[in-house]
Amino acid sequence: MEETFVPVEEKLKAAEYFLDNLKKLEKEVKHLSSADPFLARVNLDGFFFEVITAKDLFLQLINKLFKAGFKSGEVTIDKLLSINIEQKAKDAVLKIKQLLSDKSSWLWRLNNYRNVTSHRALLSRHIKLVLGSKREPPQFISLALDPDNSSKGGYHQEIIPYCEESLKEMREFLKELYKNIQ
Repeated sequence: MEETFVPVEEKLKAAEYFLDNLKKLEKEVKHLSSADPFLARVNLDGFFFEVITAKDLFLQLINKLFKAGFKSGEVTIDKLLSINIEQKAKDAVLKIKQLLSDKSSWLWRLNNYRNVTSHRALLSRHIKLVLGSKREPPQFISLALDPDNSSKGGYHQEIIPYCEESLKEMREFLKELYKNIQ
């Protein structure tokens, strides 16, 4: 990986660190539903913060590589799209913007979860019944489908598989965008 992409990759590694902590918690207690809720929340919050910050650092990278001229605190998607920079850079920023504005996209959901963890509790518990089992059904811990309306239930995927998939998606997405701006 080129040196300019290193800060982005470091954020993805930091997200992986928090994900690994969640996995260790789960392994220690056999299921995340039995883990210390504080530790689960802290590591989930850290995961979301770092994985979304990787996207933000990618925008900083575009600002720097294409000499957009914004101070780091001023870099936004709309500002990068409003100035005259190379089309390949604008295309990369536009792809990010399109995904962030599409409520059915993986990036919108991930970004929304990060925003929600900053302001309110995100974890919600849902029981997944296993028919025919004489034992107690396992807990199914997922994120709220709509964090602003818990009556809509939980997301269809447990937390750890969701985070694994999201991290993989973000890593592949940003590497592809980086390749396209070379």
